[in-house]
Amino acid sequence: MTTTPLTHCRLQRDDSQGEVDRITLDVADAGANPMSLELIEDLHRALDTLAHAPPARGLVLDSAKAAGFAVGLSRDTLARIEEGGHMRALIERGQALTARLAAWPVPTVAVLHGGCQGGGLELALAADYRVAAEPGTVLSFPEIHLGMHPYLGGTARLGDTIGLTPALRLLLSGHNVGLDEAERLGLFDVRAARADVDHAIHDLLTRQPRRCGPHGWRRLVSLAPVRWTMELVRRADDRERVIPAAHPASTALYQLWWRHGSESTERRIGAEARSALRLFGHPSTRNLARIFVLRENLRDEARFAAADPFPDRVHMVGCGEIGSEIATVLASAGIAVSVEDQDESRQAQLRDRIDALYRVELGDGEELEARRAQLDDGPDGAAPDIVIEAVVEDRATKEGVLQELAARFEETTPIATTTSTLPVSELAAELPRPERCLGLHFQISMTSRALAPLTEVVQARQTDAATLERGRALVAAIDRLPLVVRDSPGFLVNRLLLPYLLAGAERYARPQREVIDGAGHYMGMAAGPLELADWIGLDRCTALAQHAGLELPPSLQWLVDAGHYGCRSGQGFHDWRGYRRVTAALPPRHERIDRLGPELIEPIAEEAARCREEGLVASDDLLDLGAVAGAGFPAYTGGPLQYRAQHGPLAQRGRREERDTRWWRRLLDRMPSRQQRE
Repeated sequence: MTTTPLTHCRLQRDDSQGEVDRITLDVADAGANPMSLELIEDLHRALDTLAHAPPARGLVLDSAKAAGFAVGLSRDTLARIEEGGHMRALIERGQALTARLAAWPVPTVAVLHGGCQGGGLELALAADYRVAAEPGTVLSFPEIHLGMHPYLGGTARLGDTIGLTPALRLLLSGHNVGLDEAERLGLFDVRAARADVDHAIHDLLTRQPRRCGPHGWRRLVSLAPVRWTMELVRRADDRERVIPAAHPASTALYQLWWRHGSESTERRIGAEARSALRLFGHPSTRNLARIFVLRENLRDEARFAAADPFPDRVHMVGCGEIGSEIATVLASAGIAVSVEDQDESRQAQLRDRIDALYRVELGDGEELEARRAQLDDGPDGAAPDIVIEAVVEDRATKEGVLQELAARFEETTPIATTTSTLPVSELAAELPRPERCLGLHFQISMTSRALAPLTEVVQARQTDAATLERGRALVAAIDRLPLVVRDSPGFLVNRLLLPYLLAGAERYARPQREVIDGAGHYMGMAAGPLELADWIGLDRCTALAQHAGLELPPSLQWLVDAGHYGCRSGQGFHDWRGYRRVTAALPPRHERIDRLGPELIEPIAEEAARCREEGLVASDDLLDLGAVAGAGFPAYTGGPLQYRAQHGPLAQRGRREERDTRWWRRLLDRMPSRQQRE
């Protein structure tokens, strides 16, 4: 067979299975196979070669990457999302490729292993059959998280495979689907161990069974009358819960589902292409893509940072909530960690927790015993690469612990403090060698109760470059984003959050607390200002405001004086049982939501502008990323600086668009919501 030189895939004829052509995806200089325009063109060239070759018994698509079959858009492609011509070519050539594969004259089989996501799964759906290798294969369409939906014909072919309504649910979730759930959905034809994949391919090409398709209830709920009724109910229930700009892809998917679901596959693919091209030009989609690229670039930059030596042994002082979580995450990342605390029972609980984690990871054996010995060595064992102080947030206590650590360990060992309110430069000034002190501001996520995805690496005035690099490398080693910030009261994340919390507190009235938090959620914030203040602790919010020299709203001061601190005390702006809020839900369709939302997030944008003027972080891009990943600012805005650049200050904006006056919208407005019906 005469072949055209291919860069990102290989083409061969496998005679062992009786004249079967095989295209193996293998994108150059990459650990996975992203569906870029270059790969698509290579696959076109491979099919052109096969079209002029003697006919074969079948065509197999597989991957040479250990990571998996193929994934979605590459980072380079996302960085070019504003280039309309490039994205149009990607859609047109990509859909032409999957159309050629779907119409190929001999049976086609896609072999799925590892990660098969986004455009890679769309490519697999164009094949006649799919073989899922076990274990470890996961399938998903994660484009929804970037404000996109499938663009290679995936919305149509997925609906033809598992039914329109189950397909919509899968596309809207964006979650990974394991083999068991994928088998129930009917996403593949055969499930086989990796050693038996060739046998499964041979069996499929021999039998050529009926292809996967919806049946039973999946076929019923995909009928047009059912879809239209479900859409009317959805619009009545979900109207105005989140600003429409926050989920452009969800709206587009619903449009494809209920408007075009009854059309032919070809027409649905055409509608998908038009919708995808509109989404690629949507400001929210471009902002989401920008944040994703910034996050991955920062992660890679820190991961390959040259820290000498790279931190693989850490000593922790303090086994409270934050200290325990840090130590557990360090141990999970394979870093040897030793712990100490004045409370021996708390220290023992943490050691048991880490020991159980080691046992699950390593099983019983010599390596487990070695890890246990390191854990029990404490400060008298091998010299750590970095020491982390995580004691109570009290200046005198922290200064005493830091001075004791500076005297105990070598002069070159970096010492990190986890303070969230105290100036790191002032703490470092009390040490004999202040240049080896830095801050690591870890946070606990409100939703997952685990370490948040971003950690601030605080550079004090005295911190030297080697110490800063060691801190960045440690944060990257536990798969968190290390954002370097200059020492300032509240650092970056707290400085951005505090105006948001105070804006909510200023508007607080007990009957309106759900409306205020609902306005934050409506704008896309990770949490409402009042519930977030309760979760952080009203006393801590007060301390942050005092350090920043801000005036406290009377409602916040009154609650703190009364001993109401939020989640820890069971009462704050809301009532709590542990970390579970027990107050009522947001009243449906409240008229203040869309007006109040911009007023709550505007102070964040104003504070971000001040942080930029002070040079708190290295660039505007990193400041926006820190606001999104650390402070929960809506990602669809691109960050507070991008938000202000696109919308201008609140005082300069015109009125919002008037409410839709079409007859069906007025009808939906009169329909009772789910809460009202209940």
